[in-house]
Amino acid sequence: MISDDQLPKETQLKINKLANLAENLLPLQKWGFVQSAQFGGMPYELPTFLDDGSFHLTRNPVVIYDSKWCRIKLTISNEEHGDELYFYYGRLHAPNNEWRIMRQGEKCSCWYSFYHYNLALKFLDGLSPKQTILNFNTQDMQSRHAHAKIIADYYKQKKAISSLESIDNIDIELKLHARIWDHYGVRFFEVFDLNRPEVWNQYVNFLSELTRLKSPSYIVKLKIC
Repeated sequence: MISDDQLPKETQLKINKLANLAENLLPLQKWGFVQSAQFGGMPYELPTFLDDGSFHLTRNPVVIYDSKWCRIKLTISNEEHGDELYFYYGRLHAPNNEWRIMRQGEKCSCWYSFYHYNLALKFLDGLSPKQTILNFNTQDMQSRHAHAKIIADYYKQKKAISSLESIDNIDIELKLHARIWDHYGVRFFEVFDLNRPEVWNQYVNFLSELTRLKSPSYIVKLKIC
């Protein structure tokens, strides 16, 4: 496992907290995910202000897990209202600390957060690109498709804690992904699997058709790989 031996104590404590939460709330062992890296510094170094007005740089904690299908990257950013978890999926060729790589002479994104637009889930639920655009634009959370119920429940949880003065979203985000894994299982991970290029190509074609239909919310400005 790759680690950073020179991390500030505060950052290492946050890494330990993040790893413990992930291992308690995600079925990592069930799906064969093993921790492969932990370090600080992603995505940026942020100042932490002390009581005397001085500050020091706090490196954001990052923990990465690998399975035979894909990688997941978890990082915490300290926001005004509390700790914010960012959850990314990558294919097995995604490097630990780069967001883009060169493939066939072009830059492409290799870490992506599918929960935001729910594209992978809509793809797996069998929605066409036209249906996906309609579903997104109307925010139809009463759809018969599984992703709609999962995401609707997620937003209800977010709304329930939004009035609190000091909150963090770590538990809610991790439980969202645990639920996605539980419902979709191997089908979800195979979207990213280097050994199943036909599934990945179908997904890329799905995104390309969304782009062709010129929905502003889905214009893909950079290739994914």
